[in-house]
Order: sequence, then C-alpha cells, then structure tokens
Amino acid sequence: MNKEGNTFATSGRIPYLDMARGIGVVLMVVGHLLGSLEATDPKAWFVPVKHVIVSFHMPLFFILAGMMIGVTCGESRTMQENLKRKARTLLVPYAFFSVCYMVIGLVTYVQNPGEIEVSLLWKQLIFSVTFRGISVLWFLPALFIAEGIFLCARNRLGVRKGSILIAVLGICMLFMEPVVHARCWENGGYGMVALGAVILTVTRGILAASMLLFGWFLFRWMRSLDKAVSVDRMAGAAENRSPVGERMGFLRNLAGFAVGTMLVIGCSALSFCNRSVDLNYMIFGNIGLYIVCSLGSSAGVILMCRFCHPVKLLCFLGEHSLVIMATHMDFRILKMAISCGYFVSERIARAKEWMFFGTIAVVILAVEVVVILLFRYVLFPVIGRKNP
Repeated sequence: MNKEGNTFATSGRIPYLDMARGIGVVLMVVGHLLGSLEATDPKAWFVPVKHVIVSFHMPLFFILAGMMIGVTCGESRTMQENLKRKARTLLVPYAFFSVCYMVIGLVTYVQNPGEIEVSLLWKQLIFSVTFRGISVLWFLPALFIAEGIFLCARNRLGVRKGSILIAVLGICMLFMEPVVHARCWENGGYGMVALGAVILTVTRGILAASMLLFGWFLFRWMRSLDKAVSVDRMAGAAENRSPVGERMGFLRNLAGFAVGTMLVIGCSALSFCNRSVDLNYMIFGNIGLYIVCSLGSSAGVILMCRFCHPVKLLCFLGEHSLVIMATHMDFRILKMAISCGYFVSERIARAKEWMFFGTIAVVILAVEVVVILLFRYVLFPVIGRKNP
C-alpha cells in the first residue's frame, strides 16, 4: 500500500487519477479486442468479461474528468478561457482523427469500391460534423459538451442550483433511449440521420455532465478525507514516524483499497442482473442497475488506485489515454496484433490461450507506445498543444 497518500506527484499530475485512467483505457482495449475476436474465435468467457467492462468503463472516464475539474477549480481562469482550453484539448484532436478516419474510408472506397458503401462515407461526414463521432471518437465531443454544460451551469446558477439542474437533467436523459433509437432516424434520408445524430450528441453530453458532477463531489469527499488525515498527522507527527504510526497508515490504506475492491466486485456481480449496456448508443437496460453499477464500480476503481502504490505503466497509459482511445481501434493495429498472437500460439505446446492473448497485449502496447511518442514529440508541437 502507498504510504505517501498517492495524491500529487512532483510533475504536478495526480498519479492515482492517471492510474485509474490507465485501467479504464486497458479495459476499453480489452473490450474492443474481445468484440473483434468474437466473430472468428469465440470463447465462453468473452461475453461475461465484456459485460462487466461495458457496465462502467466509459462512465469512469467522465467521472475522472469531473474530479480533474475539482482539482483545477481554484485556478484563476474565466469560463470563456476554460472553454477555449477544452476546445483546443478535445476538439482539435477530434477534428484531426475524424479527418484521418474519413480519408481512410475514402481511400478504401477508391481502391476497393465493393468493400465500403458510399452511404457509409456520407454518414461518417454527418457524424463528424454533428459531433456524434466516428467509432470511438464520440468520447471527445461528448466530454467537451459535458464540461461546457457543467461549467456554464455552475457559473450561471451557482454550485447548489447548478448541481441540482445537472443531476435532474442527467436522470431525465436516462429515459431518452426510445427516442434516440427511433427507427425514423435511420430509415429517413440524410437529413433525418443528421437530426438523429444531433439528438444523440446532446442527450449523451447532458448525461455525461451528470457523471462529471458525481466525479466533482467524489473528489471533494476524498479531499476532505486527505485533509482530516493531514491534520491527524500534524497533531501526532512524532507518533506517525513511529512503527505504530506507520502501521496505522498502512492499515488505513489497506482499508481504503479493500472498500474499493469490494465495490468493484459487488457492482460487477450486480451488473449481470442487467442486460449489456452501451453509453455511446445510450443503451442502459434497467436504469437503477445502470446507475449503481456504473457509479459504484468507477468509484471502486478510483479508491483502489488512491490507496495503492502508483503503477508507472498504468500512469503512463492514463496520461495518454486520449491518444490510445482514438487510435487503438484502427483495424490494422488489431489485425497485426491478432496475427502475431496466432503466430506465437501455434508454435508452442502449452498455455496456448495465455500466450495468444499475452502476445496480442504486448503488440498493442508496443504499437501504442510508438504512436504516443509520435504524437507527443511530432504532432503536439505542430498544433501548438503542450504534452498531456
């Protein structure tokens, strides 16, 4: 267990938040990888593992974003400055990756016209312009809209009224599933497709704002615990340096880690009482179960990270989670990783399945590290963005 509290690092980042993001992005990659393998090499455990992952992994990212707002709320920036900063951080990468996806689709159509339909190319353009997002890119505009709603509501109405409004609207959005999935959006022309995309974008953004609110309150609660612990340490500084004081600190961290673990296990088990969910497409099943499982498991992961020693690899992945989100679903990366997995597993006699998935994980990790470094030292300086 972490004896230093795992709160702030010398770089100014918060290790436990980076590590929680790292866990979230690993779960996201695993979920998408299992989805890619289901059609060709399905395993009995694919479905339950995916079921648990999708029950909370995307809400986790929004909750962590809300916690980061809690971290930076003391900085002297106006709401307009905050929105400009969020636009540069989220919408510039969104525009870049959207163009990349559309160019890849257009090149594929030119080279193999039968492999992709023209209607799909038009839908990609519509989804990009309306901020619905192509594939995994939906998260970037959803986060921007959510943070915009959160900041505007709190700035215009104050903390109390703004929080109540965001919470009420978020709950209302959970009942919008029939509207979002009405057949008229897909069966009509491109105008109806665009209107359906706008409705999905707005409802998803409002719901995400309520998750940011939960993260903001969670950070305030955890900060109050940190302050209480700091006061205790100052009051008994000599005692805390003793073996007894160190043992009490260890037990405190162990208790926090155990609570987080129990939350994750309990909510993961409870998620099987609900059908498979998807925040991207606003599919929730039982709304009560969705709220409990998504918020409970996310809080559990955050508590586990808060009360354990930082894992550098997870912190690194979390620090660059947006890059991994936008690039890991490229079919070339997945195809190469899966091919390497089959290549290795076919040449060993034992533990074939473990070696298969282990090889895939190593290949994807290696490729993503290269992509991260390219973005960090090549693209970010070009677009004028600082390293994350």
